[in-house]
Amino acid sequence: MFRSSEPFESQFRWEVDRWVFRFRQSGTPVEVSAAERERLIDRHIQRSKIMARAWFAGIFAAGIIASFGLQIDGAKPYVAGGYFGSALMLMFMLRYWADQGVTLHLRERRPIGEKLGMLGVWMVRAEVTPWPKLLLGSVAVMPAAFIAATLSKVEFGPFERWLTIGMVTLAAGTVALMIVVKLMLDWRERRRVAWRGALEDARELRVD
Repeated sequence: MFRSSEPFESQFRWEVDRWVFRFRQSGTPVEVSAAERERLIDRHIQRSKIMARAWFAGIFAAGIIASFGLQIDGAKPYVAGGYFGSALMLMFMLRYWADQGVTLHLRERRPIGEKLGMLGVWMVRAEVTPWPKLLLGSVAVMPAAFIAATLSKVEFGPFERWLTIGMVTLAAGTVALMIVVKLMLDWRERRRVAWRGALEDARELRVD
């Protein structure tokens, strides 16, 4: 329930010379202003706080109601299923209200481009993934690779052994490729910042 606002904020990206919103980082882009972006992020944070409180209040009330229902003979399975089902439904409804409901009007706005392809979405995900998460992923892959390489042939058959090695290799390759892509994108962004700074300095020059 308590989640960082980074996934929501990552839907807003600075592209060339303006802020652009892409639903779930891959939808058709629509232009937004800096003030509008800040306002929507603040609204998302406020709704997320309200959502957490409403969810806990809802499951507390449902728990009180369920406690009475459990007193009825033969009703325990139905009461338990209804309790957990209502908790999940309430969570999804509040999450939609806090996440997607905030940007509903943006998704009805006229787009200024096309959706990102699979490669574009993957590069965006690599760019917005924080460095601590990538480093943590690389650290987690290393012991998994060691375990996969030292699997006992007695306990694991050839299929399970090669399946585990393949999964670990795929995870390690994905993390390594994401790190390489993020390094390249960070370098490109630093170059763009340097170019913008040099351009602003050149505009301020005066010829006597």
